[in-house]
Amino acid sequence: MLYALVQGWRLLRRSFGLAVLLLVVNLGLALLLAVPLAGVLRRDLHQMQASQNMMYGFDYPWWSQWSDAQSGWTTSFGPEIFGVGFVFRNLDLLLKGALPVNLFGARGDAGPPLDPVILGVGLIYLLVQTYLAGGILSTLRGVQGSWTVRGLLHGSGFYFGRLLRVALVALFGAWLVFRVDAPLA
Repeated sequence: MLYALVQGWRLLRRSFGLAVLLLVVNLGLALLLAVPLAGVLRRDLHQMQASQNMMYGFDYPWWSQWSDAQSGWTTSFGPEIFGVGFVFRNLDLLLKGALPVNLFGARGDAGPPLDPVILGVGLIYLLVQTYLAGGILSTLRGVQGSWTVRGLLHGSGFYFGRLLRVALVALFGAWLVFRVDAPLA
């Protein structure tokens, strides 16, 4: 195992730009929702005492009022989506037999389902990561000295179909586990 770790670090050092590229892609995908949400929060917290409370902690009365007034994709954001609350909320949903983040609103007491905009961005993220995984595999298994964007994109396209099938089988397996667990929960 130590040999594999040493080899992994050696390959990472050889392909450091690849790690930076993947970080930029991940941040770019996260910005699809983060920038509009920041604008909404900036507008709604402007010149309010709650802005300081939210910066240094959490202002539940403001958030409750803000959350009730939201419509559209911003209704899905709350303490149960960010930070440690995500783990506790989803563990509670799993124990009740609902999918994580109440994906399809299967249980009445689990709350509203996620907005289609957020699910769409999540699907785009899943497809982009599946696509890039093939390029990462081809880059790391290659013996040449350095990687190129062209080589990354070629490997991504070459492996995409295979990795997409693996991802779909894994998602089907997760769905099956949740369906079997639902009556037991």
